[in-house]
Amino acid sequence: MINKVLFWNIRGLGTSRKRLRGLVREQQPIILVIAEPFRDDTHLSYWKTFLEFDECLSNASQARKIWCFWKFGLKVDVMGVSDQPLTLLINSSLLIPSVYAKCRFLDRRSLWSDLLGVNNLQFPHVIIGDFNVIHNDNERRGGNPRMLIAMEDFCSFIDDGRFVELPFSGNGFSWCNEQLGMAHSWARLDRALCNSKFKDLYLLARIQYLPRRTSDHSPMVEVNGMGLWKLVAKLKRLKLVLKSWNKDVFGWTGKHIKELEAKVEEGEFRLQECYSEDVEADILANKVELDVWLKREESRIAQQVKQKWVSHGEVSTAFFKAL
Repeated sequence: MINKVLFWNIRGLGTSRKRLRGLVREQQPIILVIAEPFRDDTHLSYWKTFLEFDECLSNASQARKIWCFWKFGLKVDVMGVSDQPLTLLINSSLLIPSVYAKCRFLDRRSLWSDLLGVNNLQFPHVIIGDFNVIHNDNERRGGNPRMLIAMEDFCSFIDDGRFVELPFSGNGFSWCNEQLGMAHSWARLDRALCNSKFKDLYLLARIQYLPRRTSDHSPMVEVNGMGLWKLVAKLKRLKLVLKSWNKDVFGWTGKHIKELEAKVEEGEFRLQECYSEDVEADILANKVELDVWLKREESRIAQQVKQKWVSHGEVSTAFFKAL
């Protein structure tokens, strides 16, 4: 069983390096998919090590837009690589096409055709990624109306494949243009679709959208949440609570960072419902303060690492992992 897949259109690894490794350590995904890394594939092996994965793959020969990483213990077969989807067969039983769709609706038609071909393989599968299109105008806030023909193409693809959208938690408007005033807009471009065989096997599968920070897209986690995995998830949540308590007791900054992230997310919810200059100003102020506290936390961690190095020297392998 595949318990957790993390997908993120990261829009450049340079600005999201620390956030990405933090997400990987917090979420513990079995499979990680990155869209738009803005890095040459010669760096792929380095990122595999940096993110503590065991295997990796990209669609470099096609577009260099999708990187995929996974842990030992998975039997992974490549079923298809093209410029928009990268399809893996996991443990000979589950298909996971990862998607980075092109911006032009005409270019996306080849993607819909490729994914319908995957559907004919008769495996349970879940398609996860940035589809660069919405169902209808209810899936956006602000900005100009989207092209009707593009939405109709997408809806026809879903109907033809009899796909089901996974339920989600978090802010479903997964993309934001980060502009100010009335030009500010949001849309649900990132999602997960599955076939009926997948839904029958993983009744509690869902998507969680994580807070957006360094990219204009939200990270997205797919979780199955069945059987013993539910217990594992609860224990992981308990671990996070205990870590949070530990930070609070010793005056660390983690709690305040989480509070500021929550304020930014709450402000965006309010702004999506009704534009307000005051709310927008609050969001910008909280983002500035969040950046200050993140730098303080990085400084604290760096000091800890230096102290461990002084105390333990070359014996401390944790020093290298913390770099």
